[in-house]
Amino acid sequence: MKVRDLLLFIVSIIIIFIGILFVFPDDGITVGFNQKVFLPSLTDVLTPQEKGKKELVAAIINEEVAPDTVVDPAIQFRLDSIRNVIMQDSIRRWQLSLHYPEEDKSVLYPFFKALKNSNNKSIRIIHYGDSQMEGDRITGYLRNKLQSKFGGSGPGILSTIPICSTPLARYHYSDNWERFTGFGRRDKRIKHKSYGPNISFGKVIRNDTLPQDSIFEAELVLEKSHLATSKVRDWRNFKMMYADAKTPFLFELYEDTTQVYIDYLFSEQINTFKWKIKNRNLKQLKIKISGKVCPDILGFSIEGKRGVWMDNIALRGSTGTIFRNIDRNSLTHFYKQNNIPLVIMQFGGNALPFLKDKKACDNLGKKMKSNIDYIKSMIPNACIIMMGPSDMSVKEGTEWKTYPMLENARNALRKATHDAGGVYFDFYEAMGGENSMPIWVKAKPTLAAKDYIHFTRKGARKVASWFYDALISDYNEYLKNEMKSK
Repeated sequence: MKVRDLLLFIVSIIIIFIGILFVFPDDGITVGFNQKVFLPSLTDVLTPQEKGKKELVAAIINEEVAPDTVVDPAIQFRLDSIRNVIMQDSIRRWQLSLHYPEEDKSVLYPFFKALKNSNNKSIRIIHYGDSQMEGDRITGYLRNKLQSKFGGSGPGILSTIPICSTPLARYHYSDNWERFTGFGRRDKRIKHKSYGPNISFGKVIRNDTLPQDSIFEAELVLEKSHLATSKVRDWRNFKMMYADAKTPFLFELYEDTTQVYIDYLFSEQINTFKWKIKNRNLKQLKIKISGKVCPDILGFSIEGKRGVWMDNIALRGSTGTIFRNIDRNSLTHFYKQNNIPLVIMQFGGNALPFLKDKKACDNLGKKMKSNIDYIKSMIPNACIIMMGPSDMSVKEGTEWKTYPMLENARNALRKATHDAGGVYFDFYEAMGGENSMPIWVKAKPTLAAKDYIHFTRKGARKVASWFYDALISDYNEYLKNEMKSK
């Protein structure tokens, strides 16, 4: 056979093979009872390094917790082998660990001590973050695990007017309520910075066309949600934070349809109305307020039995550098009323589209340290944990790629947290690092939304489980060290 004929034969075979790969179904061809034949995709053949990345992140996805995460049986053995390797790998253990300043784990010992004694003295954990945790995502998993292990119940803090639905409670309210926030674009009608611990409040703004002696009326109902866990639905105590009540307003409280309280409230300073819920079979709480001037309703807190209370406070669009802009008294009023040994902060993602170079990332870190220091000055006994940004993608041509400054921003936030005496958890590395987000989006079932930024509920549950496991692992180590020292 001539060399030319041999080359033509080889080229023909390659073309035929590529053609078969092009048309071969991704989910294989059934050849017998419950048996399938698979071939690699054309992309797998042409980009073997990318395939290796996909296998690694797929194995990370399959580490889990979520029993409803289904992996194709044909590649299960391969993924299991990879998973067994990476779970024994010191790098993977590092990715799923809490990162301490100078590797000093005693930084969290005050929180661990309070957690251990939470059945005797209730503790409150505040979880501040951006839209990645809206709808009680991530927080809900942590709350349920902590309350199941250490006791406690109730949903914790609730916004007066929520920006989106939440499984913590169902809201029904009259249409004259307005929501005002201390982050993002602020409403110029609000002249102060007393936004309270929710960094937002609800209020009825008087219509200037009405007579001066006219009376406003507003109503709001908090109903137990069937989507909440049984512990979250255990409501024992109700609190309402309010401020700027320049004139007395009539406040009415109903347990279901029964009026249990009615009186005038008045306080130009920040105040808290407290009520012990009497109806153990309660389905909803309803409040009615009326008067000449509406106060700022800074939010509610519904707490249950002694143990752990955990707040989900999502600040959509915030970079987490806004706390210094909030009036100190409006924060400390709430902070001082509670035993708060831990504040979790989950920020960074909203800054990424605006970070053009390393200097901008370093400036973000400096601002974050200043805000952590501000919080610690108000809650000096609180430990701080920063949950860093996850992988986030921006479209370049036809492909989704990690934001160019993400790793620099992550490094700056980690340094800022450590410099402020806090602990860092790296969602970015935990989920697979650079360009892992597209694989999470394409997972079945999907673990991230098609905006290539936000986790789905299943994805949020996965990363929350990683964080919880890391936290409890270090807590158990603390208990062992405590026993040895006795």
